[in-house]
Amino acid sequence: MVAKILLFTDPSRCMPCRMMDNALFSAKFDVSITTIQTGASITPENKEKANKYNIRNIPQLVFVDSEDNELSRLSGFSPTIVQNIKNKIKEFNGK
Repeated sequence: MVAKILLFTDPSRCMPCRMMDNALFSAKFDVSITTIQTGASITPENKEKANKYNIRNIPQLVFVDSEDNELSRLSGFSPTIVQNIKNKIKEFNGK
């Protein structure tokens, strides 16, 4: 079961990240999305999370369970990202 989604992004330097933020801003999901800023001003806590999930490209969505174990991920931005996220949530939550 998907407990939350982690969004690794750097909208200050990444156009696909800005596009992702805009697409997700008005969408409604059955689980929360936590934004984790990467890039030059990354905090130690966010760097630790990026390392834990082996983030090499952004934007990156990581679906995790209640114990923060990775279930799946989506990389990059596409016009169908909102529907892709909803499909992943349904897939893991059995709805």
